[in-house]
Amino acid sequence: MFLNTARPPQFTERRVLENAKLYGQVAEEMGFESAWMLEHHFTDYGLCGSPMVMASYILGATRRIKVGTAISILPLEHPVRMAEQAALLDQLSDGRFILGIGRGFFDKDFTVFGVDIHDTRAMTHNYYDIMQEAWTKGVVGSDGPFLNFPPVPVNPRPYSAKMPMVCAAMSPSTIEWAAKNGLPMIMQHDIEHNEKASNVELYRALSEEHGHNPDEIEHTIAMIVAVDPDRERVREECRQYLHWFEDAVEKAQNIIDIVREHGVECYDWHLRKWREAVIKGDTAISKVVDNLLRLNAIGTPEDAIETIQHVIDVTGVKRVVIGFEAIGDRDRVLESMKLFDEQVRPHIRGAKI
Repeated sequence: MFLNTARPPQFTERRVLENAKLYGQVAEEMGFESAWMLEHHFTDYGLCGSPMVMASYILGATRRIKVGTAISILPLEHPVRMAEQAALLDQLSDGRFILGIGRGFFDKDFTVFGVDIHDTRAMTHNYYDIMQEAWTKGVVGSDGPFLNFPPVPVNPRPYSAKMPMVCAAMSPSTIEWAAKNGLPMIMQHDIEHNEKASNVELYRALSEEHGHNPDEIEHTIAMIVAVDPDRERVREECRQYLHWFEDAVEKAQNIIDIVREHGVECYDWHLRKWREAVIKGDTAISKVVDNLLRLNAIGTPEDAIETIQHVIDVTGVKRVVIGFEAIGDRDRVLESMKLFDEQVRPHIRGAKI
């Protein structure tokens, strides 16, 4: 499950972070496969600025559940330090840590941390290569376009034979890069189900071209889940939360404006998707929320079973990672988790949740 750490106005920071700790522990008690930390900066819709720090805490507070970052923004980090931290968590957790990476989407993050937005794609590719060399060879140096340093030993080596990783992939260019490297994708909760399926098919074809077996690569689908016997009640609860959330997202970034004004090539796909949404009339927050309610498992247990099973059947992706927090505060989240565990999960075929 996702530990979102979003803070609506009625919650304190302390309450949000206490909830996140509790949800991670309850997820393990219920037998969930994994818990995931998100990275956000300078906004209330995500209080976790360091998913590596939060992942280390959750790993220490649990014993069996896998813990991942979804995602760590690679251009904001030094790749050698990231390689060290990931390998250390992999060792200390006996292989329970999963490093999720992406290049980020929020212009304010790049401005504050001194990253040129035009370079984020190239930085992500270069930093990934540096980390892989550090893990596989134990020594890495760089004379590349962004970092210059002599060869240094990198310790410790990972516990796992291959560092467990996933990659946030939305655009065809990122899917192609992920497929080339055999990196599993993590697909967002706001993408149409048929688009997810198309992305998986594109990945399969490209990964085979680069010598990978796509049947051995396990992708992940993100999904919002909220269940209650009263469909209208739970959908209205989630509607209020999601409206606040999407409004906070919109206020936190203006990358589309920057791309339009300055022609940032590595985000041109996002600009095209935004223009398509404008033509369809899908950019208003109320319309965005309507689409989220339609695409995700929000409703009765029967509704949730139908939605999740459909996504698995259409895409062939079995790992589903769930965010439960859209339903409200702690008591409602825990009620929803319990109902999902008892009346939904046992009836979904072939899922890893």
